[in-house]
Amino acid sequence: MGVSCDGKGKLTITDDDVIQKSNGRQFLFHDLNVGQAKSTVAASAAVAINPNFHAEALQNRVSPETENVFDDTFWENLSVVVNVLDNVNSRLCVDKRCLYFRKPLLESGKHGAKCNTRMVIPHLIENYGAPSDPPEKKAPMCTVRSFPHNIDRCLTWARSEFEGLLEKTPIVVNAFLSNPNVEDSIDDEASIKELIVKLEQCRDNLQPEFRMKQIQFNKMQDDDTIYHMDLIAGLANMRARNYSIPEVDKLKAKVIAGRIIPAIATSTAMATGLVYLELYKVLDGHTKWRTTGTPLPTWHFLYSQWRSQSRLKS
Repeated sequence: MGVSCDGKGKLTITDDDVIQKSNGRQFLFHDLNVGQAKSTVAASAAVAINPNFHAEALQNRVSPETENVFDDTFWENLSVVVNVLDNVNSRLCVDKRCLYFRKPLLESGKHGAKCNTRMVIPHLIENYGAPSDPPEKKAPMCTVRSFPHNIDRCLTWARSEFEGLLEKTPIVVNAFLSNPNVEDSIDDEASIKELIVKLEQCRDNLQPEFRMKQIQFNKMQDDDTIYHMDLIAGLANMRARNYSIPEVDKLKAKVIAGRIIPAIATSTAMATGLVYLELYKVLDGHTKWRTTGTPLPTWHFLYSQWRSQSRLKS
């Protein structure tokens, strides 16, 4: 896009989270980045694509507790703010600061196959915190997993572990057993050479017809002999106990786990593209901003357009 590439501008990225295996849909991250800071890896990947790009990576959450980092000078020097947040409290915090310092805010969100974008111009277009949003009821898959603060986050993590161990792992193992020649599909062959040797040794000890059975999570199960929710609840409660979070029984866990919404890369990409279109307008001085809503399953593109008013100078 050319943003922050002229030697004067700079993009500041901040995120207190680290990369998990479930972040594969976030295209700047790879397996070798697991455990590293998201902001640092994202900035490095962007600079590798465009060496003229200037970015600073921070690992701080924007909140009242970090006002020593994000002080008045920080906010006054900004030209525009782009939110990529997954919880209401953080959004409200950024919204208040942008409103106070009169900084344009590009807000966006996604919910499964739905995505939306919102252009907020202080004192001209209604800010994010003006309407009263209902409390969050669903835990998005991109929720911070390194520092869980309630049982919903623990169940999100447990559900991801179930999927990785019992749904995805058998697919990978069976593909290897059917075709051991996997060298062409490996990006970093040197780093996993030892693992391939171990896999071949294990395969030699198995019957030729052996295949792992894939188990798909069934949140609507009524058969007590199927222990899917027992595993999910057990994993979640053990994680909750580690972080001094109140535990729940299997029935409550089933209700919460059934509300978890998976992340879809397509809706993420669409929201990103729509935000970038509005970013062009803000930086170039255009005033025909758009707020969009896109439910992908219906292929309807809904948008409202705002026109500038002279009362911007209050």
